[in-house]
Amino acid sequence: MKIAVLGSGNVGTLISAQMTLKGHEVRLYSRKAHLFGKTIVYEDVDLAVQQEVELCLVSSNLKEVVTGTDLVIVTVPSFAIKELMERVFPLIDITTRVMFFPGTGGVEFYCKEFVEAGGVVFGSQRVCSVARLKEYGKHVIGSGKRTEMFVAAIPSQYGEEAKNLIESFFDIKTTALPNYLSVTFTPSNPILHTSRLYALFNDYDPEVGYDSIPLFYEEWSLEASEVLIALDAEVQEMCRLIPLDLTDVRSLLLHYESEDAVQLKNKICSIGSFKGLTTPQIEKNGKKHPDLESRYFTADFPYGLLILKAFANICNMKTPMMDKVIGWYQQLIGKEYLTENMGLGKDSMDITLPQHYEIETIDDIVKYYE
Repeated sequence: MKIAVLGSGNVGTLISAQMTLKGHEVRLYSRKAHLFGKTIVYEDVDLAVQQEVELCLVSSNLKEVVTGTDLVIVTVPSFAIKELMERVFPLIDITTRVMFFPGTGGVEFYCKEFVEAGGVVFGSQRVCSVARLKEYGKHVIGSGKRTEMFVAAIPSQYGEEAKNLIESFFDIKTTALPNYLSVTFTPSNPILHTSRLYALFNDYDPEVGYDSIPLFYEEWSLEASEVLIALDAEVQEMCRLIPLDLTDVRSLLLHYESEDAVQLKNKICSIGSFKGLTTPQIEKNGKKHPDLESRYFTADFPYGLLILKAFANICNMKTPMMDKVIGWYQQLIGKEYLTENMGLGKDSMDITLPQHYEIETIDDIVKYYE
């Protein structure tokens, strides 16, 4: 296949190497194409192998990358997707498949006109493995390969096609989900990262900072587990209120094989592929501070947790933990996405919410996703 990968970060570089090794013609879109050499080093920690891979093309010219491709895979952060897709759709044929990897963040709303014209969109619940750049444009490392993946399509009947692609690219057993809402509600980074950040920084004073900041996963706290379990329970309750098949939106307690906050803490701390991952931070005046420009903040709150809360509002459902975490985040960055009573605030038009696309009742949700 001729495949365009949009985004040359950890995930984009990793899957570009993996699909090239499968024999596909891969073109990688990067704003820093000049930092790539002729080859990149692909390292698989699980298999203890390392090899050089030559991509077909690495370019900052979007038209050059996407024109004439069979598949476009989007790996850029959620906040950058809308502007990017407005440039992509005029350049590709309606028969070109578009895959969001992962497919969370409300990305399906940006594709409405493309789908109505006959296009097909895929989205995965999660990515295929942990990806790290050892050196940008030169060396990428993959580890912790998943044993199973879940994907959905719009229109939903193309789910099997998405499943077959994922399995052929990454050799991972894949399940086609019955609807795309099962991807949107994935209890992953939108509640995983936000619960940890809240537990770490809810006492943060910009005038003081910290002497040190714990590792993100390896030093996971009991408080973070308690917040995560509460957020996870609110997502599960929302799934019960919407009359769609959302059985594949699995609780994180099941995902991490845990029964309580202590077991969850111990499980997350012990995951080998998470070892050594730092918390996003900057240094000022000799003190450590949270990096509010990190994707953990700029993607997982406005394009993750806030979208889940918007759906909860449609369901007229109380979400005390979402409210607490969102309220803290808004105060931290000086925004009002949601008002004090959790209605849409003055800054809500800056992000993607279902209400902006005439999805305002449970019936609207069902109609849009089934």
